[in-house]
Amino acid sequence: MSQEGYKRRRVSTEECRENNFNDRLIDVLEKNANMLNARMEAENTNCQLERDQRRDYNDSLVSALNKISDALTKIADKL
Repeated sequence: MSQEGYKRRRVSTEECRENNFNDRLIDVLEKNANMLNARMEAENTNCQLERDQRRDYNDSLVSALNKISDALTKIADKL
């Protein structure tokens, strides 16, 4: 086997440590991004549920107030 024009470069211990650190840092950042995405999705779902509950509550309240208003109108008409 001829290795003309090709020399294998030795990697220093410092470069290995730096590469390992960079790899670990990338892993940590990716995991952090994934956790943040999951948190944001959960937060969005919770906000949507809260909006739906508020809308249902408001609809029920308006319905109850309309019934009270109708009842008061009937009472006033009889007076």
